[in-house]
Amino acid sequence: MSAPYIGGTDRWGVRVVEAVGHELRMGEIAVRHEVFVLEQGVPLVLEIDARDMDPTVRHLVALDPGGRVVGTVRIIPAPGVYHLGRLAVSRTARGHHTGSALVEAVHELVSRETPAGARARVELDAQVQALGFYERAGYAPLDGTVFLDAGIEHVTMARAVRGRAPH
Repeated sequence: MSAPYIGGTDRWGVRVVEAVGHELRMGEIAVRHEVFVLEQGVPLVLEIDARDMDPTVRHLVALDPGGRVVGTVRIIPAPGVYHLGRLAVSRTARGHHTGSALVEAVHELVSRETPAGARARVELDAQVQALGFYERAGYAPLDGTVFLDAGIEHVTMARAVRGRAPH
């Protein structure tokens, strides 16, 4: 797999790359299907959407030492704001900080794309059961309002990422 390394590694030897090419994108979809559709009962029609085909949307995957996709995250850019979504880690890779490696890679990518000294905002809609994970990554709830998405309770969270790209 020759996708460019983004950053973020875990103690299990996972590396995070951009999901370019059919094989990595199919691995991404497989992990999301496993986690969201099979484990959490999200209808497939709600899980895969038009943003998955939008060329401005970035997709990162975590690869295990054998090159198998074991985690994924999607980044939707907007001026000054990036939306982190669809973070999923395969059951076999949980407990090894793979999710943290993916979030760190998102921050790295955003930092590279933001002018030096400027700040970009990364937002996400966190499942309530994952609030602690995102808080440890520096996110804070915007207003604490709990809402349902695909029948699962969520809270919108955000954090700032300092840019380092030369502009």
